[in-house]
Amino acid sequence: MAPEQSKQKSSSPLPDVGDILYICIMQILLFGRPSYLFQDCSIGWHLASGQYILDHGQIPRTDIASFSFSDKPWVPYEWFFDLVAAILTNLGGFNLLAVFCASLIAFVFVKTYDWQRAQGALLASSTAVSIIGIFASAVHWLARPHIVTFLCFSIYLAVLQKFESGKITGRKLLIFLCMTMLLWVNSHPAFPLGLILIGIYLMSALINRAEKEQVKYLLIALATASATTLINPNFFELHLYILNYLKGTGILANTEEFLSPIFHGNIHAFCLEILIFILIMALSKYRGAEKIPLSSVLTTLFTLHLALSAVRNIPIFVLSATPLIGFLLQKNELTTSEDGESTGKSTGIFTKFKHSLAQFDEQEKCSKKRILSILYTILILALAFTPAMKTGFNAETTPTKTLDYIDKNLRPEQVGNCGFNLDNWGGLLLYKLKMKVFIDDRADFYGPNYYGKYGTIVQTDPGWQQLLDQYKINWILMPINAKLAAALSRDSKWTLEAKDDASVIYRRQIQN
Repeated sequence: MAPEQSKQKSSSPLPDVGDILYICIMQILLFGRPSYLFQDCSIGWHLASGQYILDHGQIPRTDIASFSFSDKPWVPYEWFFDLVAAILTNLGGFNLLAVFCASLIAFVFVKTYDWQRAQGALLASSTAVSIIGIFASAVHWLARPHIVTFLCFSIYLAVLQKFESGKITGRKLLIFLCMTMLLWVNSHPAFPLGLILIGIYLMSALINRAEKEQVKYLLIALATASATTLINPNFFELHLYILNYLKGTGILANTEEFLSPIFHGNIHAFCLEILIFILIMALSKYRGAEKIPLSSVLTTLFTLHLALSAVRNIPIFVLSATPLIGFLLQKNELTTSEDGESTGKSTGIFTKFKHSLAQFDEQEKCSKKRILSILYTILILALAFTPAMKTGFNAETTPTKTLDYIDKNLRPEQVGNCGFNLDNWGGLLLYKLKMKVFIDDRADFYGPNYYGKYGTIVQTDPGWQQLLDQYKINWILMPINAKLAAALSRDSKWTLEAKDDASVIYRRQIQN
């Protein structure tokens, strides 16, 4: 092929499958299931934290959410995401926040398709693997700071792979990794994953006896990225806080997103199984001339362990496994010679079809300008400020009318701090009603003792009524089908005050 033709192909503005995947993800998250990103109400306390920073011009140092621990020191380790989320919500409500989160998610997971195509995988296999990976990853698509980890992990992975293959210099490696780490360490506590990735590539370089220059830059990258993790408002205290959090194994063991995947009727876990199967089959059938990169294998094994240990890590496994699958599924049969003729031995109609498919495959691979995705994003940003888009919490699963009742009748200035709430709804109460709560879902902050007492009340275990007396609880907000709600309905000391599709409020009768 002539150089001019090659250049023309490489700059094609036509859309590709990646554009279609991007638009599909956005459409589903913003219009198909507009409450999907807001399944978890903890975004409420993130927004409250960000608003505090905007109002006071400083990061909070003590708790802003709970009336039980109002003076307790707090490390807001996700402060930068909180700030950005608050600014976006102030400008365009939940719609603008949803567009930001959805576009970031779509951008990251469409890269799984691009990576496979760049490795030489065919259109069909790249598309299929990407769709499976997207479905698996959707288990943890929420408007929360961990989506920054998706972005930063993918950047680290791409930059390290490019450096290993000699596509970027050591200097660019250091700049990209350190700048990305600066964002990561101030947005989400999973930033040690970046250091582990560097460590894996360094170990692979040593095992493969890579050039000294490559090993040198990986060592420098590990040192500089580690130093960058100290550039945060809490300095080394952040690292100690995360270590203490990880020690709280009792709480983590009972948190749904930290549990292992359930492979019974769960679409996300089922897609994870398929992806693992494809990976194993691709490894067993690979007969390519190139050696399988040890760094990719080790990274995939490490993230597979994480994914099987906790549901929240499935997206990280998808990001690391798909480039390796793309490498293993490099095209072998569907190739064309320089003059455009098929190299296959078939003749007739099948040969023409095969030749046409090969041409389309090559053309599609060169369509990476993402013009369609950019235009679509601009349109969606405009729609975010109109009634055509309506994202936010689902009224069938989160309080609505009961919040109005609390706002009118149970505010702290009226009855004092005497309310009890579901932990996951604490952030919602804090954000929407601007009132401190009994608890929210920051398990790391409250600790196992307090969380244990909360669990005793919610599960109506022995002593739950005494705990309500101890904390002077006079009203309770719970899911309509909660065990505690059922117990209160049978207790003559408590009366039903308000209810909606998702929740009920019970209030203690005041004895004269």
